[in-house]
Amino acid sequence: MFEEAVASAKGKVLRIPWQLQEARSDHNDDFPQLLKLHGCAMDPESIVLMREDYMRYADERGVLRGLLSEMLMQRELLVVGFSMTDENVHKAIDEVRKVQKYEAQQRGEEHQHLGTCLTLVENAMFRNLWKEDFQIISCSDDWNSEHAPEWICDCFLDCLVSGITESAAANSFIMNSKYQVLLTRPQLTVKSALEPLHYLAGDAEVRNSPMWPVIENLLREFGWTPQENDNDKRAYRSTTSMQLIEAGTSSPRTHKTSQSESRLPSQANAPPRHRSAPAPR
Repeated sequence: MFEEAVASAKGKVLRIPWQLQEARSDHNDDFPQLLKLHGCAMDPESIVLMREDYMRYADERGVLRGLLSEMLMQRELLVVGFSMTDENVHKAIDEVRKVQKYEAQQRGEEHQHLGTCLTLVENAMFRNLWKEDFQIISCSDDWNSEHAPEWICDCFLDCLVSGITESAAANSFIMNSKYQVLLTRPQLTVKSALEPLHYLAGDAEVRNSPMWPVIENLLREFGWTPQENDNDKRAYRSTTSMQLIEAGTSSPRTHKTSQSESRLPSQANAPPRHRSAPAPR
């Protein structure tokens, strides 16, 4: 299963609706979500298989179909390894299709595709059926082509994932000191601009403020990790001390010492006064 494949790569995926509460948590925003419209093998009773299950789907699991409709409305969908024959998927597509066509007509624009369907071999009937809603990409004209359609599909998906990974990781190491020597001039410029925010991790008052989650998310995108908090604290104290010195201020302890040791000019040159002995009676 997909979940096992992700786990074997030391990853984590949230199964919807079984892990819906976890998906709502802010700590799990980085984990992908897997919407299971027709149940899960881990929960055999949830599998949609019989005709009765399909007839009652709208009453019992209509909200899951609504999530698919929301995905189709908000972003383009890549369909891989799916025959596009499921009735519930058809209804979700039709719901979005009607809304988008109406909005496009109101604005005088053309109807936009909902996504892309990747198929192994060309199928004229399939293309004519879905060409208005999806871009159709066929890996081969027929099963007897020189290169196996399955191999072409694997190569395409590997290339796609490689490009996505490279794009996502383009800035993910800028704030990591291990990769300092690999940074280009623009990346060094960005790092210099982010370092003041980087040092704020050492300020407990800032970390407990509502501003910190926004700052932390930004730093994480550029490779900062919470494990560097100790270094950040030392760097923050050092930077703060330097700023105080440059501003001409000092700590209260130093200021008190300087006051006790300072003398007026007239007192500095005056000889020390001795206590006179008491007069004899």
